[in-house]
Amino acid sequence: MIRAVVTDMDNTLYSWVDYIVPSIEAMVDSLCRTTGLPRIKVAQALKAVYERYESNEYPFAIQESALYDDFSSDFDSFNKLVITPAREAFSTARRKYLQPY
Repeated sequence: MIRAVVTDMDNTLYSWVDYIVPSIEAMVDSLCRTTGLPRIKVAQALKAVYERYESNEYPFAIQESALYDDFSSDFDSFNKLVITPAREAFSTARRKYLQPY
């Protein structure tokens, strides 16, 4: 009897690039709208966190980025006005583009 099956899912069961790129793009678009920052600043802030953790799948990248610096005294507002819409944008794109082969 087989008790467990272990598999590497990304690029085996679905195309990782086909879902992650539009999902991050949607998140960045949301962050630009909610912070008023130019796209390059948002991308640089996220890139610094992704490089630190050596992964662009780090779930706390927004609040650990320089984007949070101006809001650090009020996490609840930052979470509601910036993080939540960005996560929703990412999730919406992920649902649309994350398709099995």
